[in-house]
Amino acid sequence: MFSPSRRSLDAFLKRLQITKLDNWPTHLRGAFEVVAMRKSVEEAKVIIFQSVEAAHRCAQGISQMLLFDSQSSSSKTFQVSCLRIANCMKPNRLRREKRDILDEIARRAFVRGDVNGETISDFFLECWRVLEQSVEDKNSAQILKYLGIDNDRPFGEIEKKRGGFALPLVTCYESLPPKLQLDLESILRNLAKGQQLLLTAHDVFIGFANPTLSPQLVEGTNSAEDLLASYVEDVATVWIGAGLEVGRGTKPDDGQYIGPFEKFVEQVLLSQFDTRFSVFDRPDEEQSKKARQAFYALPKDFQKKGSASIHKGTRLITARLLRRVLAAFKKSRTNVHMT
Repeated sequence: MFSPSRRSLDAFLKRLQITKLDNWPTHLRGAFEVVAMRKSVEEAKVIIFQSVEAAHRCAQGISQMLLFDSQSSSSKTFQVSCLRIANCMKPNRLRREKRDILDEIARRAFVRGDVNGETISDFFLECWRVLEQSVEDKNSAQILKYLGIDNDRPFGEIEKKRGGFALPLVTCYESLPPKLQLDLESILRNLAKGQQLLLTAHDVFIGFANPTLSPQLVEGTNSAEDLLASYVEDVATVWIGAGLEVGRGTKPDDGQYIGPFEKFVEQVLLSQFDTRFSVFDRPDEEQSKKARQAFYALPKDFQKKGSASIHKGTRLITARLLRRVLAAFKKSRTNVHMT
């Protein structure tokens, strides 16, 4: 999936303005044809530009939402894993000779050295090297498990479980929000300073599992359905302002018919998500036939959080969502006129 938040909207719109229509991205050409049948070329372009801005806001919001969910998941996984490792390192569980070695690794890594991402990664690796030598020990095996590896799998190699992927703890740490990483490093730095030669590996993992810390992420993140609904409302406002009729449009004898507005909002939004058709060149016929496969570029999280799962033959803006949003939109406009 293309990252909409990294695209410069201003640069994209300027490129649209100076590029011939034949060389516009596929989806935007399709959207332009819808309004060009009802408005002049220049008026149609203005409608496109305003609608692209709305689609860009929607795409950025969904991108932000997915980042929020990913970072939240990484944070929880990291802290829970560290807590379980710490529990396995308790004196009544892990053998003393192993604890002594791990404690020495912790002191060597953090008491006299700098606490940063590199020293933390090295610490995880050293713990693995020690514990892999005694996998017959139940607690050692458990710690290896929570470090994110199998006993017969090289450290750091991705492990597939139950249809998903289990990343090693070090990778999970590196995917944490920067603010949370700094907070965890600060905790560890204070521990090393206060404990000095009494610092233990158990202390390190308990510090990492600190339940009082929460990732500083984007606040007020909406659901994908809310973002999609706002996008449809924004484009409907653009259409009404241009004197165009907003509605779903149906044909009794054609169950697959898509009305002009419905087609337009779909195509403009796809222009922000479909990586293969967001470039400024004219695709060949084979590419054009595949334009409807844009949903493959969307991550599973978006499919789960959207108004409906995105399967082959369905759309980003579903009929149910469009019907609900347009009904509320028309009702709100009626109330405004009445007052």
